[in-house]
Amino acid sequence: MLLFPPVFQPFQPYLSLPSLTAFLERKGYKVIQRDINIEAYDRFLTEKMLKVSYKNALKRFVYLKYKTPLSSEEEREYLLLSEVILNASSLIKNIEKFKNTFKDKDSLCSIKRYKLAWQMLSEGLKLISAEFYPTEFTLKKYITPYNFYSIKDIFKAVSDKKTNIFLNYFKDYVIPDITDYKPDLVGVSIVGDYQIIPGFTLAYLIKKTLPRTHITVGGPIFTLVKDEIRKNKELFSLVDSFIVHEGETSLWRLAENIGNGKDLSRVPNIIYYKKGRIYYNPIFSEDINLLPSPSYDGFPLDLYLSPKPILSILPARSCYWRRCAFCNSFKIFQKYNVRKPYLVIKDIKYLKERYSTDYFAFVNESMSPKQLRDISEAIIQNNLKVIWYAGVRFDPAIDSQLCNLIKKAGCRLLMFGLESGSQRVLDLMEKGYKKETIKNILRHCNNEKIAVHLYCLIGFPGEKKEEAYQTLDFILENKKILESKGFATVVSAFQLKKDSKVAHFPSRYGIKIIDKNNNLNLMYQYRMKEGISCREVQKVSSYINEELTRNFNLEAIHVYHKIFLI
Repeated sequence: MLLFPPVFQPFQPYLSLPSLTAFLERKGYKVIQRDINIEAYDRFLTEKMLKVSYKNALKRFVYLKYKTPLSSEEEREYLLLSEVILNASSLIKNIEKFKNTFKDKDSLCSIKRYKLAWQMLSEGLKLISAEFYPTEFTLKKYITPYNFYSIKDIFKAVSDKKTNIFLNYFKDYVIPDITDYKPDLVGVSIVGDYQIIPGFTLAYLIKKTLPRTHITVGGPIFTLVKDEIRKNKELFSLVDSFIVHEGETSLWRLAENIGNGKDLSRVPNIIYYKKGRIYYNPIFSEDINLLPSPSYDGFPLDLYLSPKPILSILPARSCYWRRCAFCNSFKIFQKYNVRKPYLVIKDIKYLKERYSTDYFAFVNESMSPKQLRDISEAIIQNNLKVIWYAGVRFDPAIDSQLCNLIKKAGCRLLMFGLESGSQRVLDLMEKGYKKETIKNILRHCNNEKIAVHLYCLIGFPGEKKEEAYQTLDFILENKKILESKGFATVVSAFQLKKDSKVAHFPSRYGIKIIDKNNNLNLMYQYRMKEGISCREVQKVSSYINEELTRNFNLEAIHVYHKIFLI
């Protein structure tokens, strides 16, 4: 049984479970896969669940109203409760209508209705969260009083009934099904930070209920913190093993050895505990061209908050550039591995027919210009009427002819890492392109009416304040070629990622790392010798975001919904 826990975005299914399921089924195993994340969003945002939360919130509100004196924390909780109670009646009555707004293409076209639906679903989740104050459960994140990078905090959080929203939910709606099935092996896929506490909560409950079931946890997070896992044997009281790097062959071999009662010494890519010792087995790299098309069987595709399912396809693993100084994703995969175009077309055909959708996402870190060209030509040759988006670099090979080709092949959105409007900072980041190249590619996209989504970083080590503002200036200078229907940009503060080039060579970038420990830290705290300070970064980022919103009147449409509107 394979499980994808909350909290992750509820707009499209993630690829990890479908890839693993297809591989295991081809090896002859029966697999049940469940997206617990979308199930949770759907069940929490119902009239029945919201009524229960409202009743509990009201009871707590009345208690605090007549309690004196209130602590400062209780005052904050009281104000929150007063907010969520105020409009709860209308929210509860219309919750299905608000969910259906995201599932109707015509409704997405109305910014007013879209914003209202987003606001009301957010209010619904705030009502759910109120009972577990100060925990926050939203459409994007899950924040608790506990640090999800702290092993000590994880152990506290998994059994804390007061703040863990998912503890009783899992007991009531997930664990009974797992108990009935009695799987020999349960795999939990954790790909985002906000899944860490819910994911380990799920493992904790399964271990208590079915102590003989082998529980393995995988995902890119654990590849990046494998050294920390090997130093903390207490983690193995929650799970039996961790899968690092790629998981298909590892999970298959794990199932094979568990079923035959053999030891795990020959299972690649796993970390496990046995007789007082932690073992880390050799790494195995998959050949992406030997993998089957993903299987979304068992996924409740009608529950995702989109008009039609947007299904993910993996055209490659890792990034062909692999040089950006702030990035650590290349550490997850041992090499850049490309899937042949005819197999990508086979994937598209299979998924399009089996799941009745025309919408797809190419989800590797960055598609190369050659891949864009080869796959687009194959889509056109096979007369496949599809709509898709992809993440790419500002590669000089993306010219007007290529943009024209990919538009004909169904591309509606490209997601770029602009990062900075300063050439000096781009060079520090080792992005490998010039500002003139960026302008040319943006112009080509605009001419073909391909929407552009830009990611920007403020506060890279050594960046000066005036250089940070050059990012805003660059975007505003190119306003005419960026005013496409689907344009959006996200400006984020730089974070020092574990295993990035900056983290490995801090003195080269003028920083000193001040926080390294044995926890599951993916980010490090640091001090800079020169450049914009961490405190200033937040102010500058906020200002840039405000100015971009004011100048572009950016529509509050989530990136996954844009391809339905362009």
